[in-house]
Amino acid sequence: LVGSRRVAVTWCLERLRPTDRGLILRRYFDDRKVRDLAAELGRSADSVKMSLHRIRSLLAMCVRRRLNLREGLS
Repeated sequence: LVGSRRVAVTWCLERLRPTDRGLILRRYFDDRKVRDLAAELGRSADSVKMSLHRIRSLLAMCVRRRLNLREGLS
């Protein structure tokens, strides 16, 4: 399941809007702080937090759909 989840996450990340994907990658893969991202983007930290929440929700829904689709094909 871990391999399937990783494939699903990668697939879903690739389908995000470039700005959303960039924000997620900078926050979690580059381990950037929200306040640093906010300053870089000229936005409030709360605005960046809300964006990250929205993007994580989209990713979670996408991953669930991909995993359910795979299970249906097995």
